[in-house]
Amino acid sequence: MNNIELLDKKDCTGCLACYNICPQNAISLKVNYEGFYEPDVDSDKCINCGICTKTCAKLNGIRFNRVREAHAIICDDGIRNLCSSGGIWGALAYHMQANNGYVYGAVFSEDYRRVKHQRLQTIVEVNKSFGSKYLQSDVGYTYRDVRSNLQVGKNILFSGCPCQVDALKRFLKREYENLITVDILCHGVASPWSYEKFLTEIFDDVDSKIKKVGFRDKKFGWACNVVVVAEDGTERVSPYSGSYYNAFLWGYSQRTACFSCPYSNSQRVGDLTIGDFWGIKNVLPMWKDFRGTSLMLVNTDKGAKIYSEISDSIKVDVVCSYNDVLDKTGDINWALIKPGNMPDTHDTFFYRLHRGDTFSNAFKYASAGEFEVGIFGWWFEDEWTNYGSILTYFALLEYVSSLGLSVCMIPSPFHKSKNATEFVKKHGYRICETYEFEYFWKHNDKIKIFLIGSDQLWFYDCYKEWGHALFLDFVSNKKKKIAYATSFGHTNPKIPEIEKAKIKKLLNRFDGISIRENAGVKFLHNEMNIDSVQTMDPVFLVNMDIWEKLMREAVRKANGNFIFAYILDPDNDKVKVLYKIQRKLGMPIISITDRQYGREKKENLLSDFGILRNASIYELIFHIMNAKYVMTDSYHGTCFSLIFRRKFVSFVNSKRGMARFETLEELLKINDRLVYDISNFEISEKIFERPNYYEISKLLDREISRSKAWLNNQLLNNNETYS
Repeated sequence: MNNIELLDKKDCTGCLACYNICPQNAISLKVNYEGFYEPDVDSDKCINCGICTKTCAKLNGIRFNRVREAHAIICDDGIRNLCSSGGIWGALAYHMQANNGYVYGAVFSEDYRRVKHQRLQTIVEVNKSFGSKYLQSDVGYTYRDVRSNLQVGKNILFSGCPCQVDALKRFLKREYENLITVDILCHGVASPWSYEKFLTEIFDDVDSKIKKVGFRDKKFGWACNVVVVAEDGTERVSPYSGSYYNAFLWGYSQRTACFSCPYSNSQRVGDLTIGDFWGIKNVLPMWKDFRGTSLMLVNTDKGAKIYSEISDSIKVDVVCSYNDVLDKTGDINWALIKPGNMPDTHDTFFYRLHRGDTFSNAFKYASAGEFEVGIFGWWFEDEWTNYGSILTYFALLEYVSSLGLSVCMIPSPFHKSKNATEFVKKHGYRICETYEFEYFWKHNDKIKIFLIGSDQLWFYDCYKEWGHALFLDFVSNKKKKIAYATSFGHTNPKIPEIEKAKIKKLLNRFDGISIRENAGVKFLHNEMNIDSVQTMDPVFLVNMDIWEKLMREAVRKANGNFIFAYILDPDNDKVKVLYKIQRKLGMPIISITDRQYGREKKENLLSDFGILRNASIYELIFHIMNAKYVMTDSYHGTCFSLIFRRKFVSFVNSKRGMARFETLEELLKINDRLVYDISNFEISEKIFERPNYYEISKLLDREISRSKAWLNNQLLNNNETYS
């Protein structure tokens, strides 16, 4: 492979140099997860000539121009009032248009839902390029059009983000005296898709078409307000303090590549560099009049020449020390020094948009300093984490979030948010600050309701290493404390008597306790005189489309009819049964085992059964959902077999706790699917029949509804939610 696929997609700036230069038109554009364009190579058309890779700035070095002069510019009011700052772009563009040249710049699409680059020839067209547009523009085939007009001798003025200016120069491969390039001081580009979500939120109730979007409307002075106006006169304003500007300025809606932008430094790629002279009061305080001042950097002879030709349009022109500009305004104009910082919850913002949140709620959720619910437990994924535990907490987060509540995940001292895996990042986990257990009480300052999650958190051999944090000992008496589907692990929990007294005192502080197993409910009642209810594991609470989305992310996917074996603890007895069932059904077996404890040995035991080594969560879900038959010794393997309505047999794993299997059997009447003694297991036709999902579904729906009602009441009773 010798094409743009060599570029890591997270490093793609969306400059579209490769798209323009491909001689075979083998590169098309696709919209990525964040709503930005990125290249997509058609392998049938691609001839692997490597031209696209040689054109890509990220795969090659960048040649910069040294800044010669810095100017503070205020143009005539007739121009300045049409522009966002001091009007320097207006003066340059009018000059080029008046001299029969072409201007290329960014303009809104006719419906104002996108920004695109295009050739501008008339005054009316040039005027459309004025004003800031805080989202990435679609360059399309603009570079090709620029080249065609340069080759016939047309004078051209091109403006864009530094990556776009550099992309044009790389595409052209040589200098043209009749080309002037202007790079803007860019703080990163916002997602066009997120901008559309914003427009929908604030303007979708207006029937009239949009006739104007102003990101920096001068009627508010030199400020930042998004003004949207319809043809019928309806006007909506999102202020500088609103969600759109904050999401952009804080980096939530920006492209990932912008946070490692190589163009954010004191050297520039354009003949001229222009932008707002933010912080001018620190350099030239007499010229801050709240109506806009431009910062212009002259970087080349061509830049100096066109600047000298527009003096008639300039009212104020003050030469500044570039070192002063860098030293005294660099904290505001950071694009002259370094890229911005990506917020830890950048992925969370886009995840919330994908799950259907409004723009403002997605931003509110991602940037929140306080949360309505904090979930604690074994939610953090690492190389040792059990798949079932990860999916349990993923489902709990999804369900609680679906109620409109802001949710954070509380990390243990052993888990640092910076080490979060791709699954955690991709699925929008809002991780709060990490403290040592002795400082866990600090979480009370940011969280209203504490929810201890599911799985075997209260199994003594497990929780003793974490202490009583898993019984929320750090939570204030004034805060609400809830346990959902928590487990003691075994039918008869072996907890020392002195320990029982401690946890009884802590559990009596809870506002609501639900247990995953019936045995746990009985244990609390009989041993501690504490009332609780049985509720279903969180994986049962979320809608099927959640699991279908995960399934589609799988990389390795079995084709055709297959048996799926999800075996946590393979041994010789289970291997013998796998052989027997494979011969009986005449289908290949695909298998996945646990990542915990002796993974290599377990994978070797399953080596004859299509083992997917180091399988992803997505691959696990895909193969359970699509198998013709499932064999498992996993509780969650059993749960998902039921959720996906599979034919299955479950080997009850007493090593990891029988109580949870027994509860499923009692509630759903699936005794014919559970094997308690595999050493004496005899294959019968019964286990290959489809379970009676007509009856199972009625029972399962009842239990899910009951569990949701209990959790909803605990979380929503007297609790305000996001609108």
